Order: sequence, then C-alpha cells, then structure tokens
Amino acid sequence: MKVRISIISSLVVLVSVFLTLVIVGCSNHDNPVVQQEEIQTLAPPKASITIISPNGFEVWDPGKNGNGTGTIKWVYNKGNVLLPLPPIKVELSRDNGNSWETLYVKIENKSPINWKITGAASPFCKIRISSVELLSVSSVSAKNFAIIGPYYNGIAGGYCTWYAAQEFDKVAPSPKKNWGGNAQDWYSNAGAAGWIVSNNPKDPRISKGTIVVWEGGTYGHVAVLNNISKDKKGIPISVDINEMNGGSDLGFRNPDGTTCAITTLFGKVSQLTRSTENATKLARSTNLPFKGYILPIRK
Repeated sequence: MKVRISIISSLVVLVSVFLTLVIVGCSNHDNPVVQQEEIQTLAPPKASITIISPNGFEVWDPGKNGNGTGTIKWVYNKGNVLLPLPPIKVELSRDNGNSWETLYVKIENKSPINWKITGAASPFCKIRISSVELLSVSSVSAKNFAIIGPYYNGIAGGYCTWYAAQEFDKVAPSPKKNWGGNAQDWYSNAGAAGWIVSNNPKDPRISKGTIVVWEGGTYGHVAVLNNISKDKKGIPISVDINEMNGGSDLGFRNPDGTTCAITTLFGKVSQLTRSTENATKLARSTNLPFKGYILPIRK
C-alpha cells in the first residue's frame, strides 16, 4: 500500500512540474528562452550595363580608305532576370552628350561590336548603350573620346591642315593642293610644288582661299583667309582668318603686346577678323613667327 501511494505521489509531482513548464513557456512566448536565428535574405542584383570601351581618351580613326572601325565593348549583368540577354540600343554623341545619333536601333546583346566610323570629327564623343526591354538599364562612356573625320588629300579630318587644304582647293586651279608635310613645312613645300608664296603681310595678291603659315612648336599652324578688305590702292587692310584645331592657348599678338585669345578645337572651325598687319602675329606661350602666304595662284 505504501509503495502504491509513493508512486502516485511521484506521478503528481511530475504532472505538476510539466504544467509549470507549460505555463511558464506560454507566459514567455514573447521572450522565449531559446530564440530562433533570424534568416536574412539579400535582394537579387538588378540588371546593369557597364561600358568598357570607348570609355575615355580613345581615338577612332576611319583610315585613309574609309574602312576604319571603332570597337564598342560592354558587360551586361542581367541580375535577377531569368530570361535570355535582352537586345540593346547603341547611340553616339559628338557634343558631350547634348544630342545623340542612333548607331544601332536594336542589336544582339553580344560584346564587342565594330562600328564603321563615319561622320564629322569631334573630341567630345560618348557612347550610350541601353536595354531595349528594360528602359531604366543603360550606361554612358565615363569620359570623352575623339573621332577623326574623313580623310582629305591624305590628311586626317579635324586638323588645321585638313581644313586649310579643302578651303584652298575650292578656289585653286588644277592640280589643287599637291604638297605635303607638317603645317610649318607647307610654305616651302608649296613653293617647290609650283605655287606662288609670299612673306609680305600686305601682299595685294592675297585672295579668298589664301593659306597663312606660321612656324614654331612641333608642327606649326595654318589657317585660311576669307572676306579680304582692301583700300583704294588694292592693299589688303583686314581679313577674316578661318582655322581649325589651333588649341585653347592660341591667340593673336596685339600691337601693345597683349594677346587676343581665341579657342579653336579639333574638328571645329573658328573665325576672327584682324588687320593684315596683326593677322600675322600668332602667339601661344611663345610667339609663332609668320612664315608667309600660299596663294591659290600657279607660278
């Protein structure tokens, strides 16, 4: 009998302990003794495009035969999109992103592609690549690159000699420009090729299309005369100087020693009206001496 009572008492104690644990557990459900670790999930990456090239300071050259190409490379991360890579649109800006021309409306998303270089020269070019299906996914070249214009008479587009040669040939008789060399070599080379040259700043024979040659520096510089004003005796008194790619530090020396600064960029034409006397006094950090005129007149 005592054994039975002892067993029953033990069972009662066990039941009491169990109920106590249940009650305690229920009353601490907001702060359980053993807490489960929170599972953190990272959001899947979004689609993105990264332009590899051209991404700054490259130079695209169409070549003398016009078959040159520019290589466009990119990386497309499709992120959480499980579909195949979407097609892309490729655009080109020649004015630092202010306006865009479409190179490819819709092309396979397969890098790289080689685009046949056409159009005007510019030092302010950028490429933009966009997803055709995901309009928010696009990328633009980080910095500007340059495109050389179409060649003329063997000269790469955008340089001072390229522009001067074309303007000269518009008015010069056959055989047109038939000499070569750097800008500062043109004076002597043109004279040897049968053209009249003159080192007189007020030569009455100068006319539209006359080339001005300055020497100094690595290459020298050339420009073209236009809108020539002459006095009653036919002596030129002022001219419009048209030029290209002179550089940001290019200017003309005034009689008082100051410099009339102009900015002529690669592939861009600038014009400045000067007296014939001052038109020959080109200056940079040091003077660029006037070498002479190449007249569109054969000897």
